[in-house]
Order: sequence, then C-alpha cells, then structure tokens
Amino acid sequence: MEDWVVIHRSCDTEREVCVEGLKKVFPQIRVVEAVDGRSCLTHPRRHPWEGTTSLGNIGNTVSHLDLVLSASTSQKERVFVFEDDAVVVGDLSGVLELIPEPWDLFYWGTNEVVEGDEAGEFVRVRRAWGVHAIVVRRSAMKAVLDAYINSVAEGYGYPADWVYNRAIQEGGLLAYTPKTSLIVQQGGLVSVNTGQVRE
Repeated sequence: MEDWVVIHRSCDTEREVCVEGLKKVFPQIRVVEAVDGRSCLTHPRRHPWEGTTSLGNIGNTVSHLDLVLSASTSQKERVFVFEDDAVVVGDLSGVLELIPEPWDLFYWGTNEVVEGDEAGEFVRVRRAWGVHAIVVRRSAMKAVLDAYINSVAEGYGYPADWVYNRAIQEGGLLAYTPKTSLIVQQGGLVSVNTGQVRE
C-alpha cells in the first residue's frame, strides 16, 4: 500500500497548472490542502543558520510531516510527496526499479546535493536542498518523524529539507537522487518559503 499526494494551498491559484500537470503524469495522485504557516504561530521558528524560519517554511514542513505521520499510522509502505510547484522534466519510466537497494528516501530531483557520492546513474544523498518531490519508504518514516520531533523539542523550526537531512544523518538512512533531476521546481513562482520569485 502506498499514497501519492501533492500538497497545495487552494489560495495559490497560480500553482494549479503544476498540480494539473502532476495529476496527468500520476493519475493516482490526490491533492491535500497544505498547512498555512500563519496557522502555526506557536510553532518554534528558530533556524540554525538564518535566525528565524519563515511561516511559509513552517507550514511546508508541517504539511510534509503530517503526510509521513499519516502514512506511518496507516501502515503504508511508501508515501510519495509532491509540492505544488513540481514539474516533470525527465523520463520517469522504470526509475524506481533502478534505485540501488536497499533505499529509504528517493528524491526525484533536488535543487542542490550539498553532500553526496555517485552511485551509478544516481547520487547517494547525505545532505540536499529541495524536497519538492520525494518518496519516503516505511523504513525511513520513524527517523523522519523523530528528526522533526527532536528539532521542535530543541526549539527549532526546521525547513522540510533540514528535517530530511537530519533523518538521513541521525537515522543512517540511504537516500538517492538521479544525477540529473527528473522533477524540478517551476520557475517564476513566488516561493511560499522565502517570499521571493524563484528563478
């Protein structure tokens, strides 16, 4: 059993074209209302590097973690999480069967792999930015949830990619991404995380 989900705030109408594009590629996908960061005013917002994490980032993180928690609770084997600015740019056929086994997390693409090692047609991710299209296997769910719970307990408001990075490091997870991203973030949209137009 698995779940395919795109997180989308219905007020972000300029992103609907990306959502519809994902639905055409993945007919099984369902749309879930993303958490609006403005409803997370009591959530810790301390960022390890930048002082304060934006409410948009907080809402995005909580959206991701809600889906991982739901998948874990309902005994799903995998949850496919897409953000509503994700755009397919590569050939996805058979890619999941080509990932080196065993694996715990799969990024369909990233904005940057900060730390990683080549593994054939893939890169083993140790730290990356960008989680606009990620697959979380059951083997990774507890580590992802623990990374979030621990960061909040420490008073941090991690962006979603920070949570996954911490889970990789502390949970010893095996994470991979293709050498060339198959799914990217659509340029020209205002990022809900930074408030800036993405190139």
